[in-house]
Amino acid sequence: MIKGRVGWVFLLLILLCGCADRQDIDTLAFVSGVAIDRMPDDEEYQVTFQIINPAQISTQTGKGGSGRKSTVTSYTGRGSSLSEALQEAQSKSPRKLFFAHRQIWVIGERVARQGIQNLIDITSRLQGGRLSMSIAVAKEAMASDVLDVLTAMEQIPAFKLHRTLEEKAKQTGMVIRTELDDVIHGLVDEGVEPVISGVEILGQAKKGETEENVTQTKPTAVVKADGMALFRQGRLRTWVAGKEARGVNFIKDRIENTLIQLPCQKNEDAIGIQITQSKAKIRPSLNKGQPMFTIQVDTEGKIIEANCQVNLEENTEIRRLEKKTSDEIEKQIRTAIGSAQKVRADVFGFGQTLHRKHPKEWTRMKQRWPQLFKKAQVQVQVKTEIENTGLRTQPLLELTR
Repeated sequence: MIKGRVGWVFLLLILLCGCADRQDIDTLAFVSGVAIDRMPDDEEYQVTFQIINPAQISTQTGKGGSGRKSTVTSYTGRGSSLSEALQEAQSKSPRKLFFAHRQIWVIGERVARQGIQNLIDITSRLQGGRLSMSIAVAKEAMASDVLDVLTAMEQIPAFKLHRTLEEKAKQTGMVIRTELDDVIHGLVDEGVEPVISGVEILGQAKKGETEENVTQTKPTAVVKADGMALFRQGRLRTWVAGKEARGVNFIKDRIENTLIQLPCQKNEDAIGIQITQSKAKIRPSLNKGQPMFTIQVDTEGKIIEANCQVNLEENTEIRRLEKKTSDEIEKQIRTAIGSAQKVRADVFGFGQTLHRKHPKEWTRMKQRWPQLFKKAQVQVQVKTEIENTGLRTQPLLELTR
């Protein structure tokens, strides 16, 4: 009896942001994640719902070892249209689907490259769907496989994926937290295109769905949040990753915390600058009728690593490191701009800022904006302030000499 109550308490906590329209929870199937794929053999759509099994959550609390039963159940439907696949998947559930507030939707790369306009329209109209649900694109993998990888760290795979995306975005700035509302604005608003985080499977996808992946200290398969998918006119045009992806976040003012590594002597990553604050502004202008943009990025950080001979007590040395940090950030920003301009994907919202400041000129330009964006001149100005250097004023390397 107590264990059963634990499971229902868990679900009630999930529903704190919505009372399921006062429906009896015994009649609901709680959706933690959704995967949208397009099959390579016949081009049919495939929709997979990951449903929480509250009874197994309650019985597994505090337990381990063999005999573990899945905390989730997946229902899959296929069809020639997305609506047909959705209906078939829904029809397999014995209960009415209810979308948890922590849900995540994973879009297969084939779907993303062929276009997501219809997908987003249908998704936004689903009864109980939430504009705050997370969106990710499966990189070189089936979205259903990404959603099904089990982990010992979280009982609900979709929740683990949601948390992985949030933490990497917060700690590294190399992925971006994207919600359904963000994607809708990117598809509908003038002068901006969607950008969505990527996720990929490292290891053997099918073995990741088995109990073996949970019981081993080294899982056979793990899901990694990696890079960003850049869209134009609703279609995935290219991927950016690593420092290039971080450049996107610097421009979009989405950096919370990240590490900039600088070379010193013969060591490429000898000095680590932890960026703790970042603020970005985009200023549009016109030069002889052509659009120009100035990106101003102001950052603050601290030195957390210095594996070379450098005197951190000298102000001149600190100023030099500030300049090198600014140069590195500018380089990452310019690389990101170059990749986006190459595929004419204005994921930064340059056109949006131009629309706001020069509405008449925008009316003249908007039909040709992808081409104009590709050729737009962009100035990048980065200023970095290093507030402190940590507990030591000299690297350990010098102190031990």
